[in-house]
Amino acid sequence: MTARPLPRVVLSHTHDQGVAYRAALACQHLGLPFRLITGLYYRPGRLPYSLLGLLPQRARAPLEAKLRRRRLEGLDDGAVLSFGLPLAELSMRLTRSDRLAGLFHDRLVSRWLRRHAARGEWTIFHGYIGRCLSSLAAAKRCGMKALVEVTLPPTSLRFVAAEEEREGIRPGAWLDADEKAQLAELREADYVVAQNSYSVSELRRLGVPPARIFLVPLGIDLERFRPTAKAAGPRPFRVLFVGQISIRKGLHHLLRAWLRLGLEGAELWVAGHVVDAAVAAELSRTPGTRWLGQVPPQSLPEIYRDADVLVCPSLSEGGPFVVLEALASGLPVIATAHAQTGLRDGIEGFVVPVGDVTAIAERIRRLHDDADLRAALAANARQRALGFDWAARERRIGMLYRQMLEGAEPPEGDCIDLTGR
Repeated sequence: MTARPLPRVVLSHTHDQGVAYRAALACQHLGLPFRLITGLYYRPGRLPYSLLGLLPQRARAPLEAKLRRRRLEGLDDGAVLSFGLPLAELSMRLTRSDRLAGLFHDRLVSRWLRRHAARGEWTIFHGYIGRCLSSLAAAKRCGMKALVEVTLPPTSLRFVAAEEEREGIRPGAWLDADEKAQLAELREADYVVAQNSYSVSELRRLGVPPARIFLVPLGIDLERFRPTAKAAGPRPFRVLFVGQISIRKGLHHLLRAWLRLGLEGAELWVAGHVVDAAVAAELSRTPGTRWLGQVPPQSLPEIYRDADVLVCPSLSEGGPFVVLEALASGLPVIATAHAQTGLRDGIEGFVVPVGDVTAIAERIRRLHDDADLRAALAANARQRALGFDWAARERRIGMLYRQMLEGAEPPEGDCIDLTGR
């Protein structure tokens, strides 16, 4: 009997992409040889990070909080390579974009692959869309199977540009260039990972053959995000939005639905940082809303526990964590058809058309008026989330790599769905 090929994986991402860190940790847990190539990776106790101890606590604490996003506890530091510093970090700070840093990182990774992968030591390259075109090509020249994971479909740029035009905002000239680069990556890769069914449909619409698409949903920490009993006594009905205050996230549609509802004593909590000033201005003049700012990751579970329903009105999503976080927290979810990762209409919440203010308002009112329905959907939500923990995602990642090497054959006309439920 022929032995199954052992995946030997090189993963590449510019900066603090938690999905890439988690894929690397999956390799570690599965016993697969791997290298994670990234930008800044925080190694406390090592130079230059050990010098932080020389700073006063007031200055050190916020720096350490930011640096912790560039690390995943339990991941073998020896398998992580940091490239492109300090130029990549400087470019991100100056331009407020990771585009130049990503291009620089991509070239360095492709150079590393030509030097180290040509010997056949590595069999799979796993990159992330928008920043890995040169690396994909280099990996294929070295005989590796090349994979690109779609964290946001390239068509998202079109959705945002069209919505900005409708809202009277001129889209940036960079949109076309970014989309062309991402489409080139999709053509170059042997396989493509989509994180939700919407991304699968967009990839197919862009001409990616279904047999090259793997559907691998994201994971969630079921210990951090879990239901708790609501405080006894009267409390306001509370709707929650978590995400960028931006056109793409569709917050302006939720704000208009909220204004139309006029629910007495109810609250709309908004957690996230400002990307689009026009949306932030609309938020500031909408009554019954409370802007929480950018909530630290360690405080998010408490925010979910204080809410009654999450609304995710995004125009386009690759696979939003917020939906899974809400489901794990036992919250009913109202999400657009482009953001419904793990969510089934009428079972854990409601799925609405993108941009449909009336549908959003109607579903919020229904949940506001029917406490029994809220309770039933909440119980279903937690149960649904149990199939999307990080351990399940790690198993799916292992299946993905093995099937890549073995030449997976999906049902005719369909993608390779590793959801398993």
